[in-house]
Amino acid sequence: MNTPSHIEEQLSQFFGSYKAEWLKEHMFELFTEPSYFPELVTSRPCMLLGGRGTGKTTVLRSLSYEGQFALRGKKPNEIPNWRYYGVYYRVNTNRVTAFTGPELDEVKWSKIFAHYFNLVCCDLLITFLEWHYLHCPNLPRLNNNDCNRIAASLHLTGANDLAELARKITEAQTRFEAYINNIADDDAMPLSLQGAPIDALCEAIATLPHFHEKDIFILIDEYENLEDYQQQVVNTLIKHSGQLYSFKIGVRELGWRCRTTLNRNEVN
Repeated sequence: MNTPSHIEEQLSQFFGSYKAEWLKEHMFELFTEPSYFPELVTSRPCMLLGGRGTGKTTVLRSLSYEGQFALRGKKPNEIPNWRYYGVYYRVNTNRVTAFTGPELDEVKWSKIFAHYFNLVCCDLLITFLEWHYLHCPNLPRLNNNDCNRIAASLHLTGANDLAELARKITEAQTRFEAYINNIADDDAMPLSLQGAPIDALCEAIATLPHFHEKDIFILIDEYENLEDYQQQVVNTLIKHSGQLYSFKIGVRELGWRCRTTLNRNEVN
């Protein structure tokens, strides 16, 4: 029998929070597809603009592969039939504000942040592939040539398979975050070309038969946490995405402060 205190505790658990991530796995139990949802599952980039508590995080998380898996009843045999696969990233203020300071000018910071964002996106996509292969072990995987090419684009030593590539990308991201905190005292690290590793990875994914003509979404939440020059970097990726992958962005009102790309004549 539920006591009044137990009922109050349950109500507080579901309705007392305004941040979707606090609900954890219960988020998908409460999800109701909004009327605009069909517009989000196309290959074109989209911006979700709204105030706190308007459901941006819930919608973006529902587009992720974890969200789709939960919403579709956790049926591994149906995963290859999905029309799209999304990877979710929430902008962490602690991370992105480390890419500022008087040590470097904005042009150099832009190149450094672009490399970091390459690492972040590739790590998300590789993690998804590992999850996919765990649930669908009989489907083809990235071959040795693909793994080596992706590693080379990030200035990493060769990777023989997906597991080795995943490990090297995760380690590179950790090392790079540590390097940023000591950037004034260290020699310059090699940087990847903006967007090139993401393109290489998504090209390799697209060659696999079970991903043929499927959409890949990179879902970025709390876009307002990016510095203005960082929004310009990501705006450039958004502007030129669409064929291999596209971006779905969640941002607060007035949080999309910079709408130009690195080419200041281009506007999103």
